[in-house]
Amino acid sequence: MNAPRELVNVGELERGTYLGGSDIAALMGVSPWRTPLDVYLAKTGWEPPTPPRPDPARERRLLRGKRMEPYIIDMLVEDYGIAIDARGHRYVDQDFPFMAAEIDFEWHDAADARVRNGEVKTVAVMPGQMNPWGEAGTDEVPIYYAAQAMWGLGITGREVCQFATLFGMDDLVLYALQRDDDTIAVMRETARAFWTEHVEPRVPPPPNTLGDLAKLWPAERRAKIEATPEILAALQTHRTLGEKVRVCEQGREAVEFLIKEFCQDFAEVITSDGETVATFKAQSRTNVDAKALKKVAPAVFADVAYECSYRVLRHKGKE
Repeated sequence: MNAPRELVNVGELERGTYLGGSDIAALMGVSPWRTPLDVYLAKTGWEPPTPPRPDPARERRLLRGKRMEPYIIDMLVEDYGIAIDARGHRYVDQDFPFMAAEIDFEWHDAADARVRNGEVKTVAVMPGQMNPWGEAGTDEVPIYYAAQAMWGLGITGREVCQFATLFGMDDLVLYALQRDDDTIAVMRETARAFWTEHVEPRVPPPPNTLGDLAKLWPAERRAKIEATPEILAALQTHRTLGEKVRVCEQGREAVEFLIKEFCQDFAEVITSDGETVATFKAQSRTNVDAKALKKVAPAVFADVAYECSYRVLRHKGKE
């Protein structure tokens, strides 16, 4: 059992001054959205030469999730009779002031007066998507959320984080994550090294993805660079794989034509021994004709249009 820590609720902090729960998954390499370089750029105030394309749908989901938090916590109290001790407090680590965690809610119940952490999540699983959440009552939560919760347990010194997860509008499912000191120790050392070796001295971490490369080097810095033997081999492999992809795509198109011709205009489900093996159904989407929009509503076009700058790798010369 870990001794209770003296917690200091610090209220609002400038996000560039600390590492929080939303950063740690990226630093641990388990975030599907961000890399360590993304965290570094956010903490150092870097602004990209080409602003990222806005994602209104994602922004709406995040805003709705935030607005749903009080409702979900109230559901938790009503359905399970727990007592809420605090909501939305942010705490700074006792040993490292650049580590902090915001806890969605803190609670206890009649059987156990110990205060525990709580995280609120909203899930809207769309048709055809895999649900990354496991069985109710287990610790089978998405790994990036588990990292966030474990980080909070490390900052607060508590033993359990309760997930109150709302599926859809009315299906409240509980998950519980137990403290793991070995994992917390690795997280804290990773965060310490990242802050002291990269953020403070302003040294970017090495790139992990093609997106990282585009952020670090969005434009040419010099006209020519002599290839090493390793890069010549990599270029040849890149070209060879590109040709294989092209051949595979052509073959896939030919096979797809055969399947669709078989279905013609009346069959939307393909079966084998009565079991569905594929579907060929109509779907629709809304596209915008940029040229027409610019012509009929130039002011609107000017408000929503933006220019992207990126570098393209092209092969020159013979095979």
